[in-house]
Amino acid sequence: IGLAAGHYYRRRPPIFVPPSFLADARWHILPSAATTTFRNVYTPEGRQQTVGPIARSIGPADIPPDCRNISLVHLCPLAQDVEAGVTRLFENSLLVTTPQGWLRQWDAAGIVSLGDWQGAAEILPKVQATVISIEDIEGNWAIAEKWAGQTSILIVTQDKEGCTVFYQGERLAVPPRPATPTDPTGAAMFLPPLFSSATTKQMTCGIRPILPTFLPR
Repeated sequence: IGLAAGHYYRRRPPIFVPPSFLADARWHILPSAATTTFRNVYTPEGRQQTVGPIARSIGPADIPPDCRNISLVHLCPLAQDVEAGVTRLFENSLLVTTPQGWLRQWDAAGIVSLGDWQGAAEILPKVQATVISIEDIEGNWAIAEKWAGQTSILIVTQDKEGCTVFYQGERLAVPPRPATPTDPTGAAMFLPPLFSSATTKQMTCGIRPILPTFLPR
């Protein structure tokens, strides 16, 4: 999409070697005794997910000053591992988030379930766009409507049904385009950078002209 990318995350040794198609990105690997690891099993009843081990969280002190004025920032926690205070660092950036990792809780066996997003009231007003899936909130549209009232743009992806965009009090349904699914894991992660890049380039056009072109459907 024409943007230079950089990634901050934690993992245990050995040194991470990115795949060839990501070789041009800047990788900032923060030390941790563990690497966050998920196991996904897809069943007719839905996805069953377990997590463990879990890396140390990333906080404001981990982000150097020269990275706090970049144009576009995507916060993508995995398992309660990005501190809410990080959002305060990027006052001059277009800040977007996929908060899935802030919604997760897990038991002693690592079985993941939906939990309360404790930092929502602090984080949502600071970000310009938030992307969740309908599975993240277990189909509860009341949660989406509440969060939509706290942030600029909320996008709810709905698998084969496309997505719903909440913007300035409106609720816009975006139908899907014909496609053949290849892997259901992480598909929504492509949406924030694509949508945010489009929004950055066409900010004066409003959101409606952007939706048909840039939202993966």
